[in-house]
Amino acid sequence: MPQKYIISVASLDRVGIIADVTSVICHLKGNLEDLSQTVMRGYFSMMLLAEMPDNVSAQELQMALEKGAPLSPGRFTVFPYQPPKEKTSSQPSDNCYVLTASGADKPGVVAAVTNLLRDYSINVI
Repeated sequence: MPQKYIISVASLDRVGIIADVTSVICHLKGNLEDLSQTVMRGYFSMMLLAEMPDNVSAQELQMALEKGAPLSPGRFTVFPYQPPKEKTSSQPSDNCYVLTASGADKPGVVAAVTNLLRDYSINVI
């Protein structure tokens, strides 16, 4: 039975990271199901959901990525995908709002706001 894995990538940005990572997945006969990536101040980050044949373990996938898609400096993390127990969505619902906070920049502002939102079971999407 195929196994799904979450793969996270964090590295100094360079041309070809996505091509290298997806080529390793393809070489192992895996199927890419989802991908999200961004570059922030010269650093690349990506999360993927890949379905792999049952004979490919998380350790084997991580070693193949490290060999076939070297990051310098950088890191891969691979772990089994577990579907959420409750329905979650990154799609806006009818009960979706935009929150704007303004004021002087200081450490802990985002933590304070998101802690308050969490206390009221409000998810940030």
